[in-house]
Amino acid sequence: MLGYGLKREKKENVESISRNQKNEIKNAGAKGDKILYIICPCYNESENLESGYTFNKLELLMKELISSSLCSPQSRILMVNDGSSDNTQELLEKKHTENPLFSYINLSRNFGHQYALLCGLLNVRQYADVTITVDADLQQDINAVKEFLQKYYEGYEIVYGVRKSRESDGAFKKWSANLFYDMMEKMCGGSIIKNHADYRLMSKKALNTLAEFEETNLFLRGIIPLIGFKSCKVYFEVSPRRYGESKYTLKKMVKLAADGITSLSIKPIRMVFLGGTLIFSLSCLIAIGYFIMFLLGKNISGYTSIIMSLWLLGGMLMMSIGCVGEYIGKMYLETKKRPRYIVDSMKNDVHFIYEQDAFCVNMEEKKCIVCGGRLVSGSLQGLLVCERCGFITTDLEISEEEIKRLYSANYYNGEEYANYILDKFIIQKNFKKRLKHIEKYLNNTREAKLFEIGCAYGFFLQVAGQKFDKVAGIDISSEAITYARNTLKMEAYAGDFLAFENNEIYDVVCMWDTIEHLQSPELYIEKIYRILGNNGLICITTGDIGSLNARIRGQKWRQIHPPTHLHYFSRKTLKELLERKGFKVLNVSYPANILSLNTVLYTILCLKLKYKKLYVFLDKLKVTRVNIKINLHDFMFVIAQKVEK
Repeated sequence: MLGYGLKREKKENVESISRNQKNEIKNAGAKGDKILYIICPCYNESENLESGYTFNKLELLMKELISSSLCSPQSRILMVNDGSSDNTQELLEKKHTENPLFSYINLSRNFGHQYALLCGLLNVRQYADVTITVDADLQQDINAVKEFLQKYYEGYEIVYGVRKSRESDGAFKKWSANLFYDMMEKMCGGSIIKNHADYRLMSKKALNTLAEFEETNLFLRGIIPLIGFKSCKVYFEVSPRRYGESKYTLKKMVKLAADGITSLSIKPIRMVFLGGTLIFSLSCLIAIGYFIMFLLGKNISGYTSIIMSLWLLGGMLMMSIGCVGEYIGKMYLETKKRPRYIVDSMKNDVHFIYEQDAFCVNMEEKKCIVCGGRLVSGSLQGLLVCERCGFITTDLEISEEEIKRLYSANYYNGEEYANYILDKFIIQKNFKKRLKHIEKYLNNTREAKLFEIGCAYGFFLQVAGQKFDKVAGIDISSEAITYARNTLKMEAYAGDFLAFENNEIYDVVCMWDTIEHLQSPELYIEKIYRILGNNGLICITTGDIGSLNARIRGQKWRQIHPPTHLHYFSRKTLKELLERKGFKVLNVSYPANILSLNTVLYTILCLKLKYKKLYVFLDKLKVTRVNIKINLHDFMFVIAQKVEK
């Protein structure tokens, strides 16, 4: 059987090549014979790897591909460590030991993203029939891999992953990206694919041809289209980064753009020549004009014109020399023939055959926690939606260690919040308003007991303690609980509520902005039902993904924030969940919240736009020390009552 793994004979004529390609397409039904390598470059990606997010998602994908006969059980996931300074190398080596499906290459130092990709591609071409490259943060939708492979079996040698839109990018990133691609298109013609960023499929034939390109100045997004062969595009959406920060700084993006232009085009040098020609022509015209004025006996003021001419020509000369120097520098690097990358160590068990029941994560189909319906991919990237009730959730499974890390002291001081303790009195103003609302449904709070899940630093417990006979709380953050117990003298416990043993019966249980963080909120509600007395109340605040603001904002809605926010309720789905667990919903309201301007600016500038320096500057000016009231009608307050079964 002819396949993509066969090498072309050197003297093969055009007719035989065409015949072989037809046979390859004809025999592509044996999809399970094709060895696929998914190549994933890593640079300081310990957060994505340690959480298990990248490993689990890629393994689930590979199992689906193998079980669907889209690739061979000998397929691999190759992780290329590009000289990381964190513990990425140790994590890759450990994962390979646990599961040989994952291979790895460690480079001797940081060579850069493009060279890490090239290293992976060239080192697997002797084993792989087809390769797919994807970034380790998995912001690119890996579900598109199936469509990539379908296109490959239709006869395409190269498949480009192209972003559908840039709605998730900030204003500056969107503008700079469009400028980059527009410049590349004008400079390099058709040798660049707009909104394509190294997420692509390449066949063995394309890989072997790529290996013939020996240039040091590497820009794969421009080089690979030069290969030719039959190619197509597959469009996908980009999801927010789950862990860590992007390693592509502004400096690196500018360097990538410069490398791309100078490695694919000589138009900048032509522009220098045309600019010089234009200035020379203008100078000739000005000289003729001055000569005529001299003959007519008119005085010519020379100082200003001379200085301006010198500055103009001097600037043009410096720019011209710099442009030409850039090309000469690249020629110098090419002539030295230094290695483009150096491999320190690598491990790839080529004889290992992936058994679908071995080394795999839990593949049980996720069910909706509200109605038990089937969860499918929805319109929001990275989120699943219930076919039956419309409940929306993530497809993440987070370990206990990762949960503890997420909700450490940094969560309240520099990650999710600028400074949680600094906003204590503002937060307590909101809590007092909620308490007044709860009191409407209680006969006598002085004889009532209240318990809070996710009590953090105990600010609500301190306020509720003035109204209730007894208050207590629990939180996963040991640092926050230490403050609640030692500073506020509250009865607070560190740990998981599901494992918490307490024989008390309470009248009210509160979860403020907590239910969306829980791995299994349905289990929490079941336990709350058990610890509540007759007609006890459960009080919940959370975002409403069914609200008008959430529907307009879509992926940009502020509450969509994995991995800390795992579930997204609407008024309908939260009410249905509570009713199924034995509660009757008494009231759903959409209260305004008082926030400090400092918190608002921190959320927008630091968490969303990544303009931390601007935030620090405004904070030093103390212009953020004011409070504002906000109500976008997408934040719901639900009170439900226990109904005896």
